Order: sequence, then structure tokens, then C-alpha cells
Amino acid sequence: MSLVATALASQFDRVWAMIREAVDNTPDDEWLKTGPSGDNLTRPARHAFHVVQSVDRYLGHSPKDPPTSSRLDIEWETCPVELLPTKEQVLNYLEEIEQRLRVRLNGLSEKELEAPSEFDWTGATVTEHWMYVLRHTQNHLSILNTTLHARNLKRAAWR
Repeated sequence: MSLVATALASQFDRVWAMIREAVDNTPDDEWLKTGPSGDNLTRPARHAFHVVQSVDRYLGHSPKDPPTSSRLDIEWETCPVELLPTKEQVLNYLEEIEQRLRVRLNGLSEKELEAPSEFDWTGATVTEHWMYVLRHTQNHLSILNTTLHARNLKRAAWR
């Protein structure tokens, strides 16, 4: 495994741990509720699910590839609240995608990391692609943590 792939895997491990903690810190009765603003997107279930689903979709080698998992194929922003996954479903999905990502990153050579990315909006190379995915994941973790803070709940600790 390349040094860059090792660093990416380590950073993703930290983010996954924070997401897991944020989900665990969300009481069951708050999981599907909007935040104080009443905004539909402040439901913890939406961001926790989206963050995992996004990585699942970016695990493909091209945007045309289907998600690596058929689990919970719903539109995170617009699906009815009753279709949003439970905390347990999100954590199980996270575990699955975390393992798939680790395998994918562990298998990347320096040459593969320097290759052009098929996901052109994420950057020119596969390295930039994975950095983009890491930034996207961290962004939604931040929103999830902000949502917890607005509810006076414990946020995930920085790692």
C-alpha cells in the first residue's frame, strides 16, 4: 500500500469513529426530528445516512458504476421521514462501507493514485478523488455535530 493510501485510510478511520460517536450520541427520540430551525435537513438521520451512502457511491471506479451496496437506496434529502434508516441500520451500513473502503484504499498503488479520476468534479487524479470524498464526509459530519450542538447534545470528539 502506498504512503498516500495509508494516510487516507487513517484519516477515514478517524472520521468513521466520529460519525459512529455522533450517531451514538443522538437519542432515539431525536433521530428523525428536525432541529430548532425546523429545517428538514437538520434531521440527524439524513446526514448520518448521506455520509455513508456518498462514500458507497464514490467507491465505484466511475460515476456510472452502481453503489457497491444495494442497502438503503433512497434519496437522503427528499425521501419521506418514515423511509429514513434507523440508527442501527446506519451503523450497520457504515460498518459495511468502512470495510469496503479500507479494502479499496489498501489496494491502491502509487500509479493508481496518480491516474485520472473518472469523477471529474472531484479532482484530476484518484488521489484528489479520495481527498474530495474525505472532505465531503467531514463536511456532513460537521453538520451532524452542529445539529447535535443545537439540541444541547454531546458532539463527537475530534480525532
